[in-house]
Order: sequence, then structure tokens, then C-alpha cells
Amino acid sequence: MNDYERKLQDLFVAMREQGFQPFFKGDADKALGTLHRHLDTMSRYIDRVLEQETLAAELDSDPTNKDLRTRMELSDNVRTSAHNAAMTSLDVVNRVFQGYGLEPFIVVEEGENRSSIGEKIASYVSVMLLGADGPLSCSDTAVLSRDLGLDHAARSTALQEFLQSLAQ
Repeated sequence: MNDYERKLQDLFVAMREQGFQPFFKGDADKALGTLHRHLDTMSRYIDRVLEQETLAAELDSDPTNKDLRTRMELSDNVRTSAHNAAMTSLDVVNRVFQGYGLEPFIVVEEGENRSSIGEKIASYVSVMLLGADGPLSCSDTAVLSRDLGLDHAARSTALQEFLQSLAQ
């Protein structure tokens, strides 16, 4: 069991002991759904990183291609939105952990820059959802996900099954 899985296991133990309070008003299904949605949002960010890196490689080989440049700009906007959503979801998950008296799921230092937080989110995806031996960068996590054939849907399903196993 990796650190992320252990932390989630500890959270479910704490939630059962406290009656799925204070955040979920005693509703285990709501807890499961909320955690899955926010952890999944962090995973989705990696797909946007891969998309942008793929376009960047294409643009490097054809820097004058206006269509590629436009697609790259759009991809950058989508990646930024996905990054913002991932950071918001991380904040929600960390507040849930802290609400149950646990250490944050992913520690974020006050004033830590966005890029560093993105790398920490990638570490969670690489270790917990892709089975990497250690944390990987955003780029390496995106490539590993592609190489393993684990798209967002596959990662989301695996995450849901893991969380359901903890909820029982």
C-alpha cells in the first residue's frame, strides 16, 4: 500500500468512527462520491498535460503552422482550467482530511507556487493511479499514463473501485 492509499484508508476509518461527520452529514455515499469527484479531477489534469505536450512536439516540428499554434493556445487555456480545478479539488480533499483530524492528503506550503502544486498532484496520479515506484513529474506521469494505456476513464474506474473497497 502506498502513502496515498494509506492516507485514504485512514480517512475512511476516521469517517466511520465519526459517523461520516462533519462534512457528509452521516452519508457514506455522499462521502464516497465527493472524494471520488475531487480525486478524479486531479487525475484529469494529467490528460490535459499530455494533450498540450503532444501539441508542443508537433508545433516544434512545424513552428509556422498557424492551425497548430491556435490549437496549442486553446490547449494551454484548457490545461490552465484543468490545473485550477485540480488545485481547488486538492484544497477540498485536504480540508476533509483536516476536518477529520488527519494530516493533509497532499501537503501544500503557504505561498507554494502553482507549478510545484501541479507536480505534487502528478505525484499522486503516478504513484496511486499508475503504480509508479515513486513520484513522477507532470510530463512523465502523462507519458506513463499514455504508455500504459490508462486513459482518464480507466484511472477513474480504478479509483472508484479502490474507494468503494475502503467504504465497506
